[in-house]
Amino acid sequence: MSKATLSEKPAKLPVWRGIVWSYDRVFTNLGYLLRISWLWLLIMVPLSIAVDVSNEAARKAGVLSETNSFAVSLLLPLLTVPYFASIAFAWLRFLLIGERYSSIAYLRFDWPVVRLIPICLLGSSYYLAWAFLTELPWQLLWFWLKVAFNLGMPIFVLTFVIAMTGLIVIPILVSFRLVTAVSAMAIRPGEKAVARSWQATRGNFWRIIFGMLGVSPIFFICTVIPLILTEIFGGDGAPSWSNPMSYIDAMGQLVLSWFTLAFIAFCGKHFRIAVDDSMQRSSESQFRECAPAPAPSE
Repeated sequence: MSKATLSEKPAKLPVWRGIVWSYDRVFTNLGYLLRISWLWLLIMVPLSIAVDVSNEAARKAGVLSETNSFAVSLLLPLLTVPYFASIAFAWLRFLLIGERYSSIAYLRFDWPVVRLIPICLLGSSYYLAWAFLTELPWQLLWFWLKVAFNLGMPIFVLTFVIAMTGLIVIPILVSFRLVTAVSAMAIRPGEKAVARSWQATRGNFWRIIFGMLGVSPIFFICTVIPLILTEIFGGDGAPSWSNPMSYIDAMGQLVLSWFTLAFIAFCGKHFRIAVDDSMQRSSESQFRECAPAPAPSE
């Protein structure tokens, strides 16, 4: 790919057509999605419950501080990354190059899948930043901010505002500029996935955000259903091995991440459009370079 091609903006992503395409691929291939995920679900549901039960027991025993509680709350999402990376690998290769796993059970976790894990973590940096911001002692920070403002310390106030803005904006920017990196790494692992994703999303930042909002209703449904079932069946909601709601909640969390594949499909569609557009431009550029010069007029 030439430098001239790289400097050009990729094709604009058709937002609504991409959203419809993503839902269509998910719901028309539910059987295949179940095939590549059921064994992972059998492994991850007990693991999810074990983390929740251990966290609850440590909290009741008073051995879990606020800082440790925050670290443990991030443990389960981090544990689901290998599960998600493996399923996303098979899903994207099926969507983008037609590769289908025919075996009844799928549990791939080799080097091509492991390579996706850092990309998935970078893509979820907005979530880690949000979790960090929600755990900050905002009442204390707001108190010292007002003290600094009243004492005429604008540098302190400005530094605080810039830092908080950076913690919000930078992770969101990085996450959304790298949304196609998983697609790039899944189908072309030998090339620079991060650079290609950064280029592919150029000029499409808001379109990708609208695309995420378009596939988000299904996230809301998967989040609300366990809460409704908890209200119907009662209980204090404390996780335990004997509480059926613990299994429903764990399954809901994993299915929620499972339906993130709708957004992954949307991003894969965008990556394919960007790649096809780039290849077309490259071919046209090479054709122009190889075309013979017009004969001089007599």
